[in-house]
Amino acid sequence: MHIRLKPMIVALAFALTVNSHLACAADTATPGGTKADDDPAITEMSPIQVRAISPEKSYTAPVANTATKMDVPVRDIPVSIQTVTHELIQDEAGLGRVNDLGRNVSGVFIQEPGEGGSNTASFVFRGFNSGYWQLVDGSPHSAALTSPDLSNIERVEFLKGPASVLYGNLSGSYGGVVNFITKKPTVAPITEVEITAGSYDFYRATLDENRPLNLDKTVLLRVNAAEEKGGSFRDGIKHDTQSVAPTLSWNIDPNNSFLLQLEHKRAFYVNDWGWPVNSFVLS
Repeated sequence: MHIRLKPMIVALAFALTVNSHLACAADTATPGGTKADDDPAITEMSPIQVRAISPEKSYTAPVANTATKMDVPVRDIPVSIQTVTHELIQDEAGLGRVNDLGRNVSGVFIQEPGEGGSNTASFVFRGFNSGYWQLVDGSPHSAALTSPDLSNIERVEFLKGPASVLYGNLSGSYGGVVNFITKKPTVAPITEVEITAGSYDFYRATLDENRPLNLDKTVLLRVNAAEEKGGSFRDGIKHDTQSVAPTLSWNIDPNNSFLLQLEHKRAFYVNDWGWPVNSFVLS
């Protein structure tokens, strides 16, 4: 006698057989033939999520306050503003020369009184000389004798356009104005020491120390200090500068805070105009 089974019936029977074997295996997976869900010795824990954020060096600043006097995203500011970040200062202008900052900003160049030890710079915005008036945290500052030391600078914002609309006639020109944003105390402790040496007896040492002064971390102190000395390939050209900038912050409550900033800088330098120290006329 010949029995002929249809393919559909054979497939159904095979599927039932496999499911039966899997069910038996699940029942015998735990000791005593009980399921894992019914075993009181097994505890199911809640999921644990681990997230890590790696610090990335960025040469862009998402916010700026020079144009509006408050932190606003740059994309929402209807003026041209460009920021030189702390990372860029460390990588390109780590020697402390303010003159190097303008080379990273389009439409801005530096009219320098002299190379060598001079640490003053007059920025020219779109062809208009801004003179030696600059801004430090939004307040006018004369850089006729010396500019702020970059050891205490978090970032530098270049505002292009008539700055007198915001800061008056003394703070800039028709072309724009530069604003130095200083470092502020933070809750996280910071200790950074950097020593740089170079040709012609050049060396520079900087210190950045930040510490909370109480257990609640509401009183914070940050001190930035720098010393720099160096000469030149020309005889008689040298410079010697020291600066210290302590900053005290007191967070009274979530809506009120007190900030005290001091900065002392001593600068001695000989301008390098490209002429001999004792000029004479060749006959």
